[in-house]
Amino acid sequence: MKNVMMLLLMLIACITYAQEKQNTFYFKKNGKQVQEKDSADYIRTISPSDPGETHYKLVEHYKDGTIKTTGRTSSPKGVKYEGEVITFFDNGKRESFKTYVDNKLMGYAYEYFNNGELKYHRLYVVPTAKSDSLETNYQVLQVGDSTGRKFLDGKGNGFLEYKNNSLVEKGVYKNGFKDGLWKVENLKTNATYEEIYANGVFKSGTYKLANGETGSYTIQKQLPAFKGGSNAFWGFLSDNLKYPSEDRNARIQGRVLLKFVVEEDGSLTNFKVIQTPSESLAEEAIRVLQKSQKWEPGIERGKPVKVNFTMPILFQLSK
Repeated sequence: MKNVMMLLLMLIACITYAQEKQNTFYFKKNGKQVQEKDSADYIRTISPSDPGETHYKLVEHYKDGTIKTTGRTSSPKGVKYEGEVITFFDNGKRESFKTYVDNKLMGYAYEYFNNGELKYHRLYVVPTAKSDSLETNYQVLQVGDSTGRKFLDGKGNGFLEYKNNSLVEKGVYKNGFKDGLWKVENLKTNATYEEIYANGVFKSGTYKLANGETGSYTIQKQLPAFKGGSNAFWGFLSDNLKYPSEDRNARIQGRVLLKFVVEEDGSLTNFKVIQTPSESLAEEAIRVLQKSQKWEPGIERGKPVKVNFTMPILFQLSK
């Protein structure tokens, strides 16, 4: 009897698995979703989970068939990473290997240059979303450059002297965290900075700009924000968003994903639609954001800076 019951349960599971369908989506390089395969730069498929697995299989391919991403997601229609996720450059070499819990980085993470050399090896000790770049969320175990040179001992200790096209950075890592005096030179603006860290925590900094201006700061980096905070922003949206009648009548709803620039004076410019259920919903979201008061600008090393900002706005009809 037990064997019969087991076979029956397995049959039900197989039938349920077979009934679930694979979802396919098309994207441009910038992440914007498109409707036609021919206009896409890469293709994402989300397939039913295997028997015994709780998460869906996610695979992305470049147009030539080369694998771009493999991993698992908890959503059948979107990316909410779970477990090990591997990404690849279009030349077939590995780009990254990262581990996620509830779509947040947790555990070991590796990133590589497109020639296969290690860029960094981190250990995320705090669950970290993509938008959260706090260095105290992870230990830096190793840093490398494209020539294969390694700067640390593999356990997060050593002196880093790193240079790329935009900056030169020098300082000590201790147990995976920045410690003591760090010096940074911006090669594009010729500004120089000296910063003090204690066990990864930024304490203070001074700057000298190309024009000779000097100053100090206690906030290294701060993202732009709506004046009054998140509650004030959602209140502003609630008061000003109007559901387009054509979308309401057609029962069209969903998330509009916008990208825009918060300028140094806090104004919002250069709106781009990354994803939307309809053009009219995107137009309404942009209209309301353009009506917004100036935001608190982003701050970097004591100075206001332009910041690219991505924001989802949900349009949802009542049942």
